[in-house]
Amino acid sequence: MTVVQVTEGDDSRTIHVRRGDTLAIALAESPTTGFVWEMALARGCVVAAGSTFASSSDSGMLGSGGMHTFSFDVTADGDGRIELKLWRPWSGEASVSRRFALDVTATP
Repeated sequence: MTVVQVTEGDDSRTIHVRRGDTLAIALAESPTTGFVWEMALARGCVVAAGSTFASSSDSGMLGSGGMHTFSFDVTADGDGRIELKLWRPWSGEASVSRRFALDVTATP
């Protein structure tokens, strides 16, 4: 089992992984702006496994930005797709300011 690191530079790409791997997608986020990354879709060979936020400030000051990392388990062979969106959830779809998409192909 391998953890495959994915960043914003991988947006709109296809990633080749093995069944049993974990995908870790790290995206910059400043939650105090009200804009947060959320999962919009995980289908096919990938299953959402959780997310974490780590502040980029060594001081831990409130209001600092950081990295939001989403984890996905590759549970089957075949194709899958992950879509994330940066938005203000209380403002609805019209507030989406960015999207991230990743196609996944998994083999045994």
